[in-house]
Amino acid sequence: MDAKLSHYEDQGDNRFFTDNNLDRHETSFDSKNSFKFNAEYTRQLNEHSSLETGYGFYRQKNTNDLTTIIGNQSNSQNFVLTDTRHKLFAYYGYKFNKNWSLKAGIAGEISQPEAFGAKSTYMIYQPYLDIKHKLSKNIGVKLKYRTESAYPGLSQANPNTVYIDPQTVRKGNPALAPAVTHKLGLRFDFFGGSLFAEPYYHFSNNYIGEIARLRNDGIIEQTYENIGHYRHYGIKGNVAVPFSKQIFWQTNFDVYHSSIKYQNDTNAFNDYSLESNLVYVNQPKGLTSGFIYQRGMNKYISPQGYHKWNNDFVGFLVQKSFFKRKLNVMLLYMLPVDFGVDYVQEEYTKTLQYESMTQYDIHLLKNVVVFRLNYRFSKGKATRKTKKDMEDDSPKKDKKGIF
Repeated sequence: MDAKLSHYEDQGDNRFFTDNNLDRHETSFDSKNSFKFNAEYTRQLNEHSSLETGYGFYRQKNTNDLTTIIGNQSNSQNFVLTDTRHKLFAYYGYKFNKNWSLKAGIAGEISQPEAFGAKSTYMIYQPYLDIKHKLSKNIGVKLKYRTESAYPGLSQANPNTVYIDPQTVRKGNPALAPAVTHKLGLRFDFFGGSLFAEPYYHFSNNYIGEIARLRNDGIIEQTYENIGHYRHYGIKGNVAVPFSKQIFWQTNFDVYHSSIKYQNDTNAFNDYSLESNLVYVNQPKGLTSGFIYQRGMNKYISPQGYHKWNNDFVGFLVQKSFFKRKLNVMLLYMLPVDFGVDYVQEEYTKTLQYESMTQYDIHLLKNVVVFRLNYRFSKGKATRKTKKDMEDDSPKKDKKGIF
């Protein structure tokens, strides 16, 4: 059983100038208060079967205050979005023998968003399935089926109009429904998971996508809709190569194809992510060091283009534990390297009447030093859990940050 109470605030200040004269001034204040509670119960029914059940509750309140000043005139707008969710889940596991096992179940989630005094109710079902088979001592295979829900964030639902430039505005859609993505995968494990490959296929028929359209007054309006025919498939995997008991090289990769159909047009592209680490580990001394390469500047599809964000970097990492591993100190230095990395994030949109490319330079990542200090009061116990927590519409999907 766990509970979480959180508060989030964000302020914005946009100023538009024409011939060095202030033409428009917008100030915004966003806030989010949320409470999350989860309780679960696990019981081993016999030597072959087990049962997991639980309940989740989530309550949030999002507020946006927007003030627009044009000349001597001022206009203020307020938008409040609340959402209450209840979730029940049950999963049953059965081990047939040493080579075959199954875990299956379902979660049901009720979401009740409210805006402008109008409340909607959505019922979301999330089936779950794992079928494991051990082909031999060193080879295993697992068939996976998951469902994942995504909820509109504040900027996606907020109907207040925000100016991006004199010809482009952004306006949210409070009528957006939660999106559900179905995920299928077939994972092959070799040598205890040190090498694995997983072909996968994801699809959604109510994907939340950003679109642009030309208004009658000649202004381009960017907004959001629930869109069908979203497809995302590829292969991901991991390769770990030990050079000795203390030095190893590990690489994670994901090569994928994304496509989405909107108004009889299909937008599609290929991309990949890659992380490769050469690591030295001295467990008796609690010391880890190594070089890290991350290619994480990926494209995320939209109906008429894409968003390219996250970050690439090459870094040197040192991590050391003290006081019987209760204190952990980590230092990461991002090297000033240009080869094989991209320091430009992008937003690209193209329609019959409109084409736009916005870029964000993040060369500031060069020579960045990250320092982290953790202290654990107890050793605790590691557990593996089925993902059954409520999905949180966190600001990360609305904000294209560096990390």
